[in-house]
Amino acid sequence: MQGPQRYIDLIQGVTLNKKPTAEEKDMIGELDPIEGNWYHDIGKEQNFMVVVVSETGGTVDIQYFDGDLEELEMEEWEEMDLEEIEPPEDWTGPLDKLEPDDLGYE
Repeated sequence: MQGPQRYIDLIQGVTLNKKPTAEEKDMIGELDPIEGNWYHDIGKEQNFMVVVVSETGGTVDIQYFDGDLEELEMEEWEEMDLEEIEPPEDWTGPLDKLEPDDLGYE
């Protein structure tokens, strides 16, 4: 099946929580790295935040919840099996020690 109906069927399948095939994933596109967004690396079973996206350098800097930093080539990012997630409840985990004033808490 080709053309618009194929695309409609693809979107409906994804909407109904049908796991897309590799071909369907290519049609939908991969997740773009967005600074400040959190992702779950299904392969490593780890959560991380995108810290910097360097279009000129072709790299993505990420920080895992435990604080570890990693620089990825854009090609590496595109190969990862990712899902976008909500920030953790305690999103300060990867940050240096913060004072309550830094967060606006009293």
